[in-house]
Amino acid sequence: MIRAAALKHFCEMNDMTLNWRKINRFIEEKKRTVQDRAYTKEEIRRTLDKCDERKRVMILLLASTGMRIGALPQLKIKHLAGVLNGSLYQISVYAGTSSQYITFCTSECAKAIDDYLDYRSRCGEKLTPESSLIREQFDRNDPFRKGPDLSRRALS
Repeated sequence: MIRAAALKHFCEMNDMTLNWRKINRFIEEKKRTVQDRAYTKEEIRRTLDKCDERKRVMILLLASTGMRIGALPQLKIKHLAGVLNGSLYQISVYAGTSSQYITFCTSECAKAIDDYLDYRSRCGEKLTPESSLIREQFDRNDPFRKGPDLSRRALS
């Protein structure tokens, strides 16, 4: 189907007229080779047992909100809004784009976020609403690597 879309685009850009209704009848339907499934609670628990604060927040965000991993680098602190006296967060995903949507995280995830932001503050980082929610991994004992928001780099 993707190849057909590329050919169709090529023909349209070069003013070539083809009967795509007839052509599409010969294209097979794409068959799934893998069955997707949600992680079990046990799989998530075993993963969380081996995580630091940062990775714990990432896993709980993905598991409790259903957001895609590609949304994590774009999240900023200002995209979080406390709900129910701060026990939950309302999260604006892909804020400012046409794909923007609102989701909510679990209370366990909200506590992990609070603990992670508190950890970053204790390590000397000045958090602002524009700070990224998930930043680059840093060594808390290296005075040159903590403090500034280094999240513009790829999450590692």
